[in-house]
Amino acid sequence: DMARNYCGPKKIIVSQTEKNCGTLLHVANVAKLAKGALLVLGACDDISKPQRTETLVESWQHSNAWGLCSKFDRIDETGQIISRNETVDILSSPDYPLRKYFSVRQNEVKIIHGCTSAYDIRIFDFLDALPKDYILSEDGVLSVLLNLLEKRMKNIDASLIFYRQNENSLTNGSNSGSLNFKKTWNNERTIERFARSQANRCELFLRYNEKYGASS
Repeated sequence: DMARNYCGPKKIIVSQTEKNCGTLLHVANVAKLAKGALLVLGACDDISKPQRTETLVESWQHSNAWGLCSKFDRIDETGQIISRNETVDILSSPDYPLRKYFSVRQNEVKIIHGCTSAYDIRIFDFLDALPKDYILSEDGVLSVLLNLLEKRMKNIDASLIFYRQNENSLTNGSNSGSLNFKKTWNNERTIERFARSQANRCELFLRYNEKYGASS
């Protein structure tokens, strides 16, 4: 309805996959449709601030980074602000799990925070994802790939996103509310999907290991 009722100067392309293919493949499909050189991601439950794209583009042009992210304001399901100017401290921690995929350059590994992310479109030429790669959390895969390719990543010191916390999110759920059968069943399905995604991600990294060499 939003696309149908839009009357502005921009061209809106609406695309829907035939089935739930996972976030990584969905983003890769969007990258194939995109005509620009910078892909700015926006999850359906988050809100971009008006200056977000302009700020990302300026930082991308000045830094030549292939991956960018920023600070964010956390909001609840109703849109009320919970906190401002947050950053994910664990992303810079040596103990962050993604860093353990790297045996040599562990202190140099940087991570992109998915909800605030933007990518140079060229990174998707190296993704080599297959239709079977049902993988959630595209930022984990793309962060590893950016490190393998030794491409620069930039973290912008400004809040550009209202990041929504909600109970049903796979990666940002509040886990509140009473326990019942339906919720338990849904939790089991969520765990199964998440485990399958993690296993598929490891298989993709094994393929990267063969392609780029164990030294990476």
